[in-house]
Amino acid sequence: MSQDKSDTVWMVEQLKKQYGEVKYCDDSDMSYIGMHVSVADGKAVISMKAYLDGVLEEAAVAGRAASPATSSLFSQSETQKLSRKETASFHSVVAKLLYLATKVKSPTHEDQQKVERVLKYLAQTSDKVLHRCGGSGRGSNCVM
Repeated sequence: MSQDKSDTVWMVEQLKKQYGEVKYCDDSDMSYIGMHVSVADGKAVISMKAYLDGVLEEAAVAGRAASPATSSLFSQSETQKLSRKETASFHSVVAKLLYLATKVKSPTHEDQQKVERVLKYLAQTSDKVLHRCGGSGRGSNCVM
């Protein structure tokens, strides 16, 4: 049995010990919870481009940002509350990002601007992928 196969068997056994029944897929190209995983030549490439493209399209993001936030990310000033329609859209996008989750109850226009900044950053970086490049034993090295 190859080392890769024995590592997979070992991992599945560990997961079964912890969680009981476990289902896994060892295809070389698959999608799972918004991630696309391709495996070739002992390397895995993990991308969320299709998922992010859908979020960005739904949010109608215009523009790009070089960073996910400004220095005011964790400050809060008194700004006008969002309308019901704006709040529904805000909730949808934030739920998809799982970001600023504490702000979804009563979001303000400032909160919306912060989410829009994150979306612009995602628009700028949606082509970035994670590469799993191997490693010794059961460890792995990852680079972006």
